[in-house]
Amino acid sequence: AHGSAHEVVEVIFIGCGRPNFSMGWTHLEQMLREPLASLAAVVGVVEPYYLSEACVPGEDAELFREYVAAHKDLRFVPSCTALAKELPAVAPGRVRAAIISTRTPDVLPAFQGAVLELGCRAVYLEKPGAATVAHLDDIAQLAEKHQVDVVVGYNRNVSLHVRRALAFAKEREADMGTPPSVTLLHGNPFCDKEMNEVFRRCRPGLFYDMACHELAIAVGFFGLTAAGYSELRVDKASSLQAVHGGITDFVRAAFSLRPAPGAEPIGFQIDRQAGSFNGIDVDGRRFLSGEPPLLYTNPLQSLSSHIALNYDQYVEAKRIFLSALAPVNARAAMPAAAPAAAPRVAPTAPAPSI
Repeated sequence: AHGSAHEVVEVIFIGCGRPNFSMGWTHLEQMLREPLASLAAVVGVVEPYYLSEACVPGEDAELFREYVAAHKDLRFVPSCTALAKELPAVAPGRVRAAIISTRTPDVLPAFQGAVLELGCRAVYLEKPGAATVAHLDDIAQLAEKHQVDVVVGYNRNVSLHVRRALAFAKEREADMGTPPSVTLLHGNPFCDKEMNEVFRRCRPGLFYDMACHELAIAVGFFGLTAAGYSELRVDKASSLQAVHGGITDFVRAAFSLRPAPGAEPIGFQIDRQAGSFNGIDVDGRRFLSGEPPLLYTNPLQSLSSHIALNYDQYVEAKRIFLSALAPVNARAAMPAAAPAAAPRVAPTAPAPSI
């Protein structure tokens, strides 16, 4: 386990995925480095696909085996049940947290395992939090019942590029006397030949998988609400819906809306094939993730050179989450909860994490 003996936070990762690619691996790799390594101890990694019999031999599986071999000090297991058998009870004065980065349909059973089997009293969920509103409601009810603090990793909200763009927009409006045009940007680096796998892994779709980040920014900083927005306009010429691997989804989507009455319209450009970046365009000036800005184009063989190490918001979101856990460590002595009366949700068939 990483971290010094005096720390009060234990972290379990549920969903590691492919090294140099998946978000679970990204979170884990960042957790093993400063400034996060000194904030918590990694006590277990649950990987339900690469450690299962369903794992298909190949390059990805070999990369995972090599990663495990290179981190002999970490405990890798195939399920929450297996990890619960190996971990001791949470010691008094400590709090156990989980970072869940499974496929979206598997979030609810992963959350149940973290809380009911592993005794986690704080959980960081990868966006969008769950596959359905009903699953989100189940998570909220379980969290309330067992006093679990839950956050969803909309990390753009704490990104440097967002702060810089908002400051520039304010300055621009003061100088020009009118509000500037604002477009929220998000690009992924995938090629046509990868679309079958992208559509499969990223169900239930582009708006849950990618556009949710930009919508979260619009909610947090531009007043967007489900009931209050208007004037939704789709740029059909810049959007593409397609079928890959039998799944219908968007390859790219461009649209604008007025987030609230009296607010200025804002634009959205979400593209799975535009490179690897996220940002905000203010009157033609782009503010992108990273310092200096990081912009990668296809083909992209490995994300390890930038997403895993350099996107400031990924680190900052976890730093805020972990730093906030010390005040709740009074709950740490609570044992893992007894199984809930409601039936547990079974995970889907093992498949690679996002």
